[in-house]
Amino acid sequence: MAGSEVRKETIEVLRMLREAGLRADRDLKERPLRKQMEYAAAIKARLVVIVGPREIKEKKVRLRDMKTGQERNVEMNRLVHDVNTESASRSLTDGLSD
Repeated sequence: MAGSEVRKETIEVLRMLREAGLRADRDLKERPLRKQMEYAAAIKARLVVIVGPREIKEKKVRLRDMKTGQERNVEMNRLVHDVNTESASRSLTDGLSD
């Protein structure tokens, strides 16, 4: 699968998230995934949506919690719901000590 297909799908994911009122960004430099994760950690992103050839083929994305490092597959049509749920859950626990 060509990089252009991944770019196209990534833009669609951005559109969905932004239309739902969520802040979302995309790595315009198209750096390797590891560097993108380092950048996400540096800007203190809570969640990262990973879109790659495998995810596109399965009509899913990977949702990574940057605090815990846990990743899970999410069906594309549930992404906005799951991001909202994850964000709400995080907001409720951010003030609690571990």
